[in-house]
Amino acid sequence: MGKSVLFAGHREDWRNTGVEDKLYRAIEELISNDCDIFYTGACGYFDAMCEKVVRQLKSKYPFIKLIRVDYQYSAREEEQFYDERYVFEFENIYYKRRITERNKYLVDKCDILLCNIYQSYKSGAYSTYLYALKSGKIIINLHDNQ
Repeated sequence: MGKSVLFAGHREDWRNTGVEDKLYRAIEELISNDCDIFYTGACGYFDAMCEKVVRQLKSKYPFIKLIRVDYQYSAREEEQFYDERYVFEFENIYYKRRITERNKYLVDKCDILLCNIYQSYKSGAYSTYLYALKSGKIIINLHDNQ
């Protein structure tokens, strides 16, 4: 089994301008370095871009997996877009903390955080980045590579 990657970035599309080309190269390089599991929380524009790239690369690397981990139950019919999809156990977590706790859980599971974070303001993406930093994870911030 290879390494796993978690995506984290800003929800808004304007915060992710110009990232898609770097994202494709970064994900392909991660695959060439034994990464085969990609976790998404499916919360916003950056996650959607990452999911799109992984789906494109699956034709070239059919062994990679895209796994979606939700923070709440959803009846959406999106399962066909993911290799696996499940809901983070949240029953004892206050509803306003579910995304944060889900993200911490995913940081603990992953080997690498691939993110696009350029502002240190109070956001879920930045909190996830700080937790990954504190946890000693490898962090690739596409914003740093501009």
